[in-house]
Amino acid sequence: YKFDIPIQVDCPKNLTLPPVVRVGLLKIAAEAITNALFYSGILEDPGIQIAISLSADDRHAILEVKDNGHGFDNRVEGYGIQRMRYFAGVLNEERYKTRLVIDSGPGEGTHIICDTKITL
Repeated sequence: YKFDIPIQVDCPKNLTLPPVVRVGLLKIAAEAITNALFYSGILEDPGIQIAISLSADDRHAILEVKDNGHGFDNRVEGYGIQRMRYFAGVLNEERYKTRLVIDSGPGEGTHIICDTKITL
């Protein structure tokens, strides 16, 4: 199989984050991207796109993963979303206050925002 999957990535080249935050955000991003690949319809519809961005200042790191795919009922949480919430919880346990917001609806795509306070 050969797929040309439209994924846009926006991340500063010299971004420095505490190791725990970096690993936690990578795990959340991996789950979000996996969900988008499985459930957005991107493999069947070339008009669907995934956008990933990571930005940070001296107080917060903000990870966003968006797709314009099928979306889902926000009241239903599958394995991937449970894992994202778990990794956000791990960051909170490590005293990096983290807020995870998952916004989606059938036919509306999915927008995931993870805002992590990186100063203790």
